[in-house]
Amino acid sequence: MFEERLQQFVAILDGQVKSEYQKLYPNLLEAGFDPGVKIDNRGSKYIKLSEFEKKHKRNRVVGFVVVKDSNTATMGELKKGDILMAATFKAPAKGVRGNIFDDDNGLSASNGRGCVRYAS
Repeated sequence: MFEERLQQFVAILDGQVKSEYQKLYPNLLEAGFDPGVKIDNRGSKYIKLSEFEKKHKRNRVVGFVVVKDSNTATMGELKKGDILMAATFKAPAKGVRGNIFDDDNGLSASNGRGCVRYAS
């Protein structure tokens, strides 16, 4: 169930990135630029999601998904499937933005351009 919802969330972000590039940078796409979102790294606490481009080997972190329930002094209470914005290339920011198990499959955590949104 977790893996299925995670793949659905990644597909949503991937579609948003491709749509954004189509709207803003059609010349790049015509030149072979192929952006997308993928699962970059699976750690014991978080799964890192990155935007990538195969041809030019560029990537940037778009967010993290929590792997298991935890409660720490730094991050507070986190539940499996929580979506976190990236603070750095290796670490998430504080504050849950959404959850992949929500009715909208985490869409509310996205800024609409393929990234996890800032906290409101």
